[in-house]
Amino acid sequence: MKKAQITLFIVIGMVILLIIGLTVFFNMMIQDEEREDPALAEYSGQEQTRSIVDSCLSEAVLEALSVMRFQGGFIDIPSSYKYLSLPAKYEIYTEDGLKKIRHNEDGFVNVPVYLSAENRLTVPSKRTLETQLEEYIAKAIPLCARGFADIEEYYGVAIETGNIVVQVDFEKEVIVEMRYDIRGKTQNTEWTTNEFAFSVPFDLDKMINYAQNIAIIEAREAFLERFILEMISLRTYMGGYKQDNDLPPFSLTVPSSSPSFVIWNRFEVEQKLRNMVSSTLPLLRIGDLKHPRLTSDDPVEQRVLDSYIRYYFPTDDLSSVSMYHDKDWFIPGDAVVIKPKEGGILRPSIKSAPSFLFFPTFHSVEYRFKYDVKLPILFKVHDYWSSHINATTGVVEGNGMSLYFLLETNLCGNQPRTCNNALNISEFYDIEMEEESNFCDGGTLEAQELIVLDAYTQDPIPGVEITYSCVDQDCPIGLTESDGRALLPLQKCINGKLQLKKEGYDDTEQRYSSTDAQGTTVEMLPLQNISLELVPVHARNLLIYAYLTGGFTRNTCDGRTPASLLESIKMAAQSDDNLLLTLRKENYIKFADSYSSDTTAMLAKGEYEIETVYLANTTITPSTYETGQGDSEKVGFEGEAPDYEPYIGLWPFGSATQTITLPKVQDGDVVTVYFPVEHSTDMVLEVKDFEQQVLQDAMLNMSIEADQDCDGTPEKLRFSLPVQNLQTYLPIEIR
Repeated sequence: MKKAQITLFIVIGMVILLIIGLTVFFNMMIQDEEREDPALAEYSGQEQTRSIVDSCLSEAVLEALSVMRFQGGFIDIPSSYKYLSLPAKYEIYTEDGLKKIRHNEDGFVNVPVYLSAENRLTVPSKRTLETQLEEYIAKAIPLCARGFADIEEYYGVAIETGNIVVQVDFEKEVIVEMRYDIRGKTQNTEWTTNEFAFSVPFDLDKMINYAQNIAIIEAREAFLERFILEMISLRTYMGGYKQDNDLPPFSLTVPSSSPSFVIWNRFEVEQKLRNMVSSTLPLLRIGDLKHPRLTSDDPVEQRVLDSYIRYYFPTDDLSSVSMYHDKDWFIPGDAVVIKPKEGGILRPSIKSAPSFLFFPTFHSVEYRFKYDVKLPILFKVHDYWSSHINATTGVVEGNGMSLYFLLETNLCGNQPRTCNNALNISEFYDIEMEEESNFCDGGTLEAQELIVLDAYTQDPIPGVEITYSCVDQDCPIGLTESDGRALLPLQKCINGKLQLKKEGYDDTEQRYSSTDAQGTTVEMLPLQNISLELVPVHARNLLIYAYLTGGFTRNTCDGRTPASLLESIKMAAQSDDNLLLTLRKENYIKFADSYSSDTTAMLAKGEYEIETVYLANTTITPSTYETGQGDSEKVGFEGEAPDYEPYIGLWPFGSATQTITLPKVQDGDVVTVYFPVEHSTDMVLEVKDFEQQVLQDAMLNMSIEADQDCDGTPEKLRFSLPVQNLQTYLPIEIR
């Protein structure tokens, strides 16, 4: 009996040992399989590391987009942009070098001006904003991922990180792809992870396109100024007794046998005008967008309301454009000016005819007033398809998102968009004035000598106006003598700035620390009167030919040479086309005008940023789109559905910003500069041809079809080309 029990225990023990052995064997097999296929394994700390980076990526994107929508699409508004600080329930602040947003009932946000009162058009391109978001994310991730230290502590993992490469695409959604090399090591294992992605339904590309078109349409048609003129005309004094809401008329002559007349308080009228703009601007609507129609039981009033609807875009039930002006915004005093005036009084002029015997003297009272109105108008482009990002919590919700930007009106002497006098941007800031400084009252250092010479002849330049700037102090110094010399009575200043102005010379700036030098010599570049010749080039063909020839370095499959292809993309601007041109040097506008074939400009050699908006006469026919199941829909710019009418007139054919280097020129030289446009004026164009805009700066980026490998089948791809390469392929010509 005991032997049987012993035998039974031995058998049971052997079974237990066998089970343990099989368990160990299978566990080792599983571990070997995991080591063979690391993509299927999650090692110690790997999942937690990915979770931290994913969370940081989504947090950075949502935070940045919350900032961008308030700041016209920018995270950091470029220094060359004009902007206005507007009251809001949020404030944008900087933490660890990153812009962030938080709730503040008394906060302010900076909103950029896309079209200024000086007629400067500065709408950012999609690529510019994508680049800002890429740079923001690349900086935010390492700061956020400080939690790696916890991973190392709790999981015993040594984590090494590499470079971060971010690619952002605003096609319909905001799509972010990031490569971040992360390596984890423990005593027994090693793992890597590097690819991360995040997307959010936020159609910033669409909103920027709307903003760009609205700014161009305003530059071309001045619809804001014309609306203001209509509002003024509805309220102008028509003679007789003055009513409370009457405004001074544009032109009115009242004959009278007595010299009686009506006067206005200028400040009261200017305030009335701003109140009027604030109260009536919502009447102005962009038609065919998602707006509730303004209605009235009075048919006459209804026709008036309908007349304030402007139809500029194809029907879009998922977008709206709203316009605002707040009469309480901090605006400089010369934003509204009415002339003629005598101090604070607006009064007519009186002409009296000579008196004859038995006849009374005849008086003619002439009310003729000129209005200058340079007010900022806040635009909100809202896309209902996009998700709403809560500005403070980052929670993604519904009801869409908005983009804010400003356009400034330019009503000058009752004429739309003709003012050239610039507003001082510092006057827009709603800040308390600092106490007056005595910095400019006199120098405490020994006077130092400045010599100003002509950069070409080395001759001294007399009569140069000198200003010395230090931080926010601008001190007039005086003029150079006949030998080009002047003494600089300076206060102590590190990294100050000399500013020199002289008619016939390019404005010159030079850094100058009063404590580091015993005088300096500055050369000024003489201005030359040159003729500008701007030649549009077909952007799509430029991309196609650049692709086919490897950047214009070889012939195409059919033997066409790079020289012949470059010649073929040049286009001739028509005499009735309209080209808006701005030349900027070191952030200062050197030339801004509506270009014509005989345009001349006073310029010096140097590097310029040139902005062009090309408005060409064209005919755009409706397009038919397939909507599925054999149905189709026609879309047009003019007329009413279903027929529509072709659009005939000026249309923006493209805008571009590029950098050009102008060499030394002489008076009378003709300088030819090439710029990209989207279409050729001799093409038969449809509505659908205008769905894709040429990017405004940095890159031309389009979908093309071209046969580079000569196999008879065109490749379909999206091809990019830096705008700066235009100077490589089509350099500036001087003759």
